[in-house]
Amino acid sequence: MQARSEDLVALIERVERLENQNRGLKGLMAILLIACICPLLIAAGKATETKVVEAGKVVVRDQKGAIRAELGTQPDGSAALSFLDGTGGATMTLRGAAARPIVEMADGAGGSVWLSSSATGASLSLSKGKGEIEVAVNGTGEPSVKLQDRDGKIVWHAP
Repeated sequence: MQARSEDLVALIERVERLENQNRGLKGLMAILLIACICPLLIAAGKATETKVVEAGKVVVRDQKGAIRAELGTQPDGSAALSFLDGTGGATMTLRGAAARPIVEMADGAGGSVWLSSSATGASLSLSKGKGEIEVAVNGTGEPSVKLQDRDGKIVWHAP
């Protein structure tokens, strides 16, 4: 019977020792978790800060120094974003003119697409040289379509 009692005491001591080790490991894990989470929380707090850059014009150049994009204002005060082909030709321009925003895309060889809208109507124009297709809606909502040949002569329109 004494052997069982000694075994029981040894078992209780072993369980108490394991419980103490377990508490120590839990404390260490909590400290490590806090040490890992704190920098993340601090970085997240800094990421929400708003940065403001003010400039009259922003120019983006390629590795050779050619201007590839410009963001700025036009002489009339409207904003414009232009993407350039490297030789100074605009391939796409977004203009935020007051009451008349315009999107223009050009291929540099006489082809272009225009999309514009204003109080007097909206239009979409596809052209190459003097040839053009224009779809428009005037300020009252009346639609029109116009086709021009390569010489600029109107070959069909409605109305």
